[in-house]
Amino acid sequence: MSHTIKLDLELTPRQVRAYHRFLVAQYEHSMQLQWFDDRYRYVPAPLRTRRILDDHPALLALFRTLQAARHAVRELELH
Repeated sequence: MSHTIKLDLELTPRQVRAYHRFLVAQYEHSMQLQWFDDRYRYVPAPLRTRRILDDHPALLALFRTLQAARHAVRELELH
């Protein structure tokens, strides 16, 4: 049985842009640490990201938060 939690945030445009930059930096750093780990050495590159995200729920949550922040930033740019 799978449960989900929905988080709602209220941020100013300045905060959401800064938060997006922070999430990008955290995601890139965390993914790089895992990407070169011996555990994933023989996982083909096209499959590696998915395997890492499957193995690390916190990193997957970070990725999903990053997607939401990216969407918010794009919405700001359209208005």
